[in-house]
Amino acid sequence: MPGKSVSIEVAEYSDYDVIDRFSFEHFSKLESASQGVGSNPAVLHEQVVRKIMNSCLRYPYSTLAFDGDELVGFNLMNIECYDQNMDVPPLGLDDFGDLEKKLFEGSDLTDQNIRYVATLLYYATNITPHFLPKKDNKQYAAHGEMVCVRRDYKGNGLLGAMLQQSCVAVHEHGFADYLMGNPTTIATCSASEQLGAAKVWELKYKDVKFNGKHVYKNADDKASVSLNLGLITDAVKSRYTEKYTSGDSVLWLYN
Repeated sequence: MPGKSVSIEVAEYSDYDVIDRFSFEHFSKLESASQGVGSNPAVLHEQVVRKIMNSCLRYPYSTLAFDGDELVGFNLMNIECYDQNMDVPPLGLDDFGDLEKKLFEGSDLTDQNIRYVATLLYYATNITPHFLPKKDNKQYAAHGEMVCVRRDYKGNGLLGAMLQQSCVAVHEHGFADYLMGNPTTIATCSASEQLGAAKVWELKYKDVKFNGKHVYKNADDKASVSLNLGLITDAVKSRYTEKYTSGDSVLWLYN
């Protein structure tokens, strides 16, 4: 890893341009759920990633990691609101064709492969109420929607450190009780679990069908999307980063 100390800070909307450049190079070109169906990275970035960035940066909960002045990672955190009036998709859906048509018929999301991905991630996010306590009032979850660490900075706990600091920011406002996310990589799922967000649902890419068609034709047997869910307070109290901040390990500096 290039540096011994990396600073983590809360993102602001003024960081949009630097996140935009970084995310195209290190996220849109590599994201497994979209690349698995052959999505065009430039179209993915324009039609999906930038919309996620705009939505997440409205809230003061996303985090950036810098080595000096150089951005080396980000975690974009959104807020989801769940209530009893939501149209919650059923668990156990074995074909997503009808859901895709319902969501995107007449929409400006033109790339068919990206519509597959967007439908799958919509489903993974919106089945969350099945796993929440039954309440009459609204429930809020902090959604780790997009996380990325530059390749040469991986393996040092940076992903989880950014996610935890996002949870600290959420906890300070007392706005959401839950942490949730839809990891598409083993590393993201592992970091989420270590922060207390257990895997409550999983779907293998090889089993994803739209109108009878398996759209992930070359998917590895282990490749999947999941729903991880836990309490913000557990993430804040986690000792996840301790093993990365001693001896010769990386030092995180929180701003």
